[in-house]
Amino acid sequence: NYTSLSSLIAKGWENHGRDVTNGSNPFANLAAGDYVVSPSSPDYHSGTAILSDVMAALGLTSGTGYSRGAITWPGQ
Repeated sequence: NYTSLSSLIAKGWENHGRDVTNGSNPFANLAAGDYVVSPSSPDYHSGTAILSDVMAALGLTSGTGYSRGAITWPGQ
């Protein structure tokens, strides 16, 4: 069991993770379960490009800036 982001980074398994338990909340409304990244967060539109076939499978359009973190399934 890994109980911290730093332990995953030490194993080389999560080099781009962000610990949100330390007070830095990148989400718009975490208390309400809204995991959309806030425009004021440094994570906003900081994600790398997503392969076009993966984007198509997820129903996403190309040319859109994506924030790091979970991608909301279309229609959800």
